[in-house]
Amino acid sequence: MTAITAPRAFTHTFDSPEPSEPNRYIPPLPVELWTRILSFVEGADDKYSLSQVSNMLRILVVSFLGTIQLSPLENVPNLAPRGHPYPLLIFMQDTQRATIVTSLHVKLSCLRTSYLPQGHMEGKHCTKLDNALGGALHYMVNLKNLHIDYHFCIAYQRHRYLAHLVAPQLRDLSVVCGCGMSPALSYTKWNKFPIFDTVETLGWSSLPSRPGVIPYNPGTFTKLKALEYHGREAECSLLAMRPIERLLVALGTPVYDPLFIAALIKSPGALTHLIFQSFSKITQMVPPLSSYLDKLQHVGTLPDFNHPIDAIRAIAGSIQSYLTALASLPCLVSLDACVESGSTRWNHNMLILVNKSLPNIRRVMVRSHRCCVWERRDRIWEKREVESFSDWDIIRGACDTI
Repeated sequence: MTAITAPRAFTHTFDSPEPSEPNRYIPPLPVELWTRILSFVEGADDKYSLSQVSNMLRILVVSFLGTIQLSPLENVPNLAPRGHPYPLLIFMQDTQRATIVTSLHVKLSCLRTSYLPQGHMEGKHCTKLDNALGGALHYMVNLKNLHIDYHFCIAYQRHRYLAHLVAPQLRDLSVVCGCGMSPALSYTKWNKFPIFDTVETLGWSSLPSRPGVIPYNPGTFTKLKALEYHGREAECSLLAMRPIERLLVALGTPVYDPLFIAALIKSPGALTHLIFQSFSKITQMVPPLSSYLDKLQHVGTLPDFNHPIDAIRAIAGSIQSYLTALASLPCLVSLDACVESGSTRWNHNMLILVNKSLPNIRRVMVRSHRCCVWERRDRIWEKREVESFSDWDIIRGACDTI
């Protein structure tokens, strides 16, 4: 395969018309047509080369490479079609190309049984994919958002590159590891990660969750404002010592958590956004903590009260129990809800019911197979569909302007 040489920079210009045609007019093509042309080009390397053709294609390609989302089952080394994530990770191991990337969201999985190649049982292919990601990240010095979800076969020598990653503009960091943490990611090394110096939003978890205490160095996370809480002591230290404004309480945390309550009382910040991944914790935890939540503007996640399974409805509780629990929050103006499947009760009538108990609510974000946002203007609720989002997107501020 012929090697592709990337241009030195995106500085291509076009010659002016010949002097014999001084009045020649070439109408510009609409952006939709340029986008359509680009859709026929599958490989990232080809897209990058095509960016030399015109300024419009350059703009579209830069946008394409600026935010990259890599999905599982599209990252199979040597088996994925051209243009899928594994080749893309190799292609991005270049200073000029990788510096374009400012946001990377990647979920990497172990190969399915039907894809097992020779050598897989030693973990060679998972290691190959992990190394490809590490090689690409080395060059992505302009990253602002990084979300990595690992699900490789278990090994304790993976992801060592994160301890040495340099990204001075990194603000949002989320790491989920389901394949065993490497020595470089052991909890005793937290204070040695350069990327922790700039992070404002942090989510860090391993599956299965590891017990024990995570040492916390007060010199790290000096800019932290948002946190994913799993009930670990280091996270309590962060909550108590940093001005945390947004908090995501993960599944599995206890209803009564003395460390959490003590950290919330000591915190130099005031929570404005609080999301529980367990529905019932809203009714169980918000009322007793309401005196410390007087600045809270957003609460989630509320269930879908129209779920067809009666047992789940019983666990979730009635809509009125949730409204009663939230009534003591004077600054509450926004909610988010999750719809499992099918039709939902989060409609116009539900919002009118909500406003009777919570008159200040002006926004409700609903996560489903088709996400939407309800907004109240004057006394009228208006609905509009939006791109898919997660509870973590709300915490990190990505949904503030949708």
